[in-house]
Amino acid sequence: QNQKKNSTIQMKQSAFTFFIIASLALSALAVVKNKAGNLAPLANRFHIKEYFDVQYEINNGVITFLIECNVPEKYFALGLGQGMLQSDMWISEINNKSEVILGDYFSSKIGRPSLDSENGGTNNLEFLGYEFSDLGTKVKFSRPLTSTDPLDKNITADDYNHIIWAFGQTPNLRYHQDQVGTLKVFLKSGTEKNTEESHSYRMEDRHGIMMVIAWSLIIDISILSIGYLRGSKNYSVFHGITMSLVIMLSICAALFMAEKNKHYEMMAIFKGSQVMSAHFILGMMTNMLAVGAAMGGVLAYFNARPMGLNIRAVHRNFGGFVSLLAKANLILGAWIHEGGQYKMAAIAYVSVVTVLHLLLKKNPPTKVKGE
Repeated sequence: QNQKKNSTIQMKQSAFTFFIIASLALSALAVVKNKAGNLAPLANRFHIKEYFDVQYEINNGVITFLIECNVPEKYFALGLGQGMLQSDMWISEINNKSEVILGDYFSSKIGRPSLDSENGGTNNLEFLGYEFSDLGTKVKFSRPLTSTDPLDKNITADDYNHIIWAFGQTPNLRYHQDQVGTLKVFLKSGTEKNTEESHSYRMEDRHGIMMVIAWSLIIDISILSIGYLRGSKNYSVFHGITMSLVIMLSICAALFMAEKNKHYEMMAIFKGSQVMSAHFILGMMTNMLAVGAAMGGVLAYFNARPMGLNIRAVHRNFGGFVSLLAKANLILGAWIHEGGQYKMAAIAYVSVVTVLHLLLKKNPPTKVKGE
């Protein structure tokens, strides 16, 4: 009977022990919901604002990263580059907080980047593990410092590296809005240097604002002034000054983008989307044609008639064509600024101004003799 009693006590003790162990395990799972691999801390680290804690080590030509993203997003990315074109990206997609899918990507165009393996490259990332917690998501992986893959950028241990980061709230790597930025990191010491205070589209935004002001405001005032101010003493001077301002703003906006992209390959723009290439080509054409129209305006001002041409009429019609071409390119530019905050507003504004311009220009109140 004592033996039976002892057996019952042992069973109760075993059940209680199992209950304690199960409770502790469930408590741990409440914090760490999924874990794979060895996520031991690494020797060096840098921070990216309040969003990322990045630990890393370099051994035998291989760098290992342990990245903790402190925001509950559907994906997050780190990579090498200075913007959304020609960047080598390491993207972690979060599948309902049940698993992490890590991919080696390259952004050859505006929009969603593509896997290296889909574009003739290889996946050079070794996925070492991931972990979910109430604090965020950790991902650990390694890759060689130097690579023969044309879609990979080399990492320099003893100099600054340009790092791009992003995270998004929607699945399938949809647009991240302004949750993106760049910085420079000196890996040997972990020293970080912010290169932009906010998102990497700041330069594109400046470019777009300047182009809209030039080609969908000032130029309309300038062209319509010919019909509505004609007869006044200095209408042609006003037209010349405002058109010069249009050209100067346009050139400055183009230089902003050239400065932003100065570290890219010279022809990288043509390796991106066809729409991006078309926008670039139309922009260059518009600027060159605008300079040509301005030269025609100077000849018209001095009443020159080379080869018997009515320069005033040619200048007027050619200038109108350049204006419409620029507005079409503005709409195209706003459209490829994918998901931009003011995208649809910019398109609507330019469209309305274009219609108003055509209506007001159709029947100008005055006409110059000889035109």
